[in-house]
Amino acid sequence: MRHLIAGIPDTTRRSAATVTGLAEDELRPPAPCTRGITMPKPRYTLREHILPAREHLAKRFPDAFMRKGEPTKKPLKVGIAVDVLRLVKDIPREILKRAIGDYCTGPKYAKAMVTGATRVDLDGNAAGVVTPDAEAYTRAREAKRRKDSQDYHARRQAALAAAEEVRA
Repeated sequence: MRHLIAGIPDTTRRSAATVTGLAEDELRPPAPCTRGITMPKPRYTLREHILPAREHLAKRFPDAFMRKGEPTKKPLKVGIAVDVLRLVKDIPREILKRAIGDYCTGPKYAKAMVTGATRVDLDGNAAGVVTPDAEAYTRAREAKRRKDSQDYHARRQAALAAAEEVRA
């Protein structure tokens, strides 16, 4: 109080950091703990979310997206997801991205991705051609998808067989 009354700074007072030997930032109260606390991510399922979004894309952009079950697909323009996300506001971004990913996955899309094939934009207009690198990437991705699917089914069959042995 003496320094306030006389207007002279009190040099006898020392900060808590000086007394304890800790740095100023070590004396601050800890920030609220956010590490380890995660909000659950929304779970988007193929049947409830992705397939209806694909159907919506096929109805809204019939010149670019084919319906599920159509015999063929068209190679899409590089970066078409940006166009779709800009135009479609009534479906969440993550679902749209997954629907486009689902469309671009599988043997029909891989078969359409042939070097020199015309890529299409949302209106069905030509928007580039498939490059040899794009074709090779699509073929490799399809081969990996097929192998992963076969491995999954083999593991599942083995687990079912093991469960049957336990029951018997």
